[in-house]
Formats: sequence, structure tokens, C-alpha cells
Amino acid sequence: MALADYTALVAALTRDDAHVASPAQRRDALALAVLRYAADRPAGGAAPELTETRDTIPAADREAVCLLAAATLLDQLAAHRAGDTDSTIAADAADRGGPAARYARLAESYRRRYRETMQLEAAPRRRPRAAAAVAAPRRRPR
Repeated sequence: MALADYTALVAALTRDDAHVASPAQRRDALALAVLRYAADRPAGGAAPELTETRDTIPAADREAVCLLAAATLLDQLAAHRAGDTDSTIAADAADRGGPAARYARLAESYRRRYRETMQLEAAPRRRPRAAAAVAAPRRRPR
């Protein structure tokens, strides 16, 4: 699979019809995804490569790399649209924050799919302790 194929899949996953993300940003997102992939799936040898002429990412992991790159681009789209507001008075209550929030939710969904595809466990959520039990000092009888 060539770099152009990865780029096409990432474009299909992001559906950036307004072309907010530039081709350079798409390449950067793929490069970041490959770096993250290399950290999550160490090969024990050379780092995975993705260039115009060389692709050493196993076929089973290609979709995961594209999902991660698309999540990065969706974060950028969410940031770009964060200032957009709905000018209508009777906005749909089910809108849930407009395009920025939808992009952010989709990015998180892609990251979750990446973790599932790569069989990575999510970091356990640890709640801070609200209180701790402490033994009272013993009283000496009088």
C-alpha cells in the first residue's frame, strides 16, 4: 500500500469537504500516527516506514494507522470550528454542540477503534480518594 493509499483512506475517514486540512497537515498526521504506532507495537528492529516508495507497516495494522491519523485531523477540524455558533434562535436541542463537538466525538471514536484494533488496553481510570482511614492513637488508661 502506497502513501497515497493511506492519504486517501484518511481523507475518506475525515470527510474534510471544506479542505481545512492541507495536504501537508495530512502527511504530518500520518507521520505522527506512524510514530505512535511504532511506540505501541515495537518491532524489535527497524522502526516502521511509510514513504512514497516504502511501506513496512503490516497489512493488519494499516487501518489502525489511518484511524489514528484521521483522529489527529479531526481534532484540528474541531479546533477550527470551535468558534462557530448557530445563529438560529430555535436551534435543535439534540445538536450537542455543533460541528466542533461532532468532530471531537468522532476523533475519540477513531482513537477507541485504534486501541481496539491494536488490542491496547485503555489506561484504568483512577479516582482520587476522598478520604482515608486512619487508626486513632490508643489511649492509656488512667
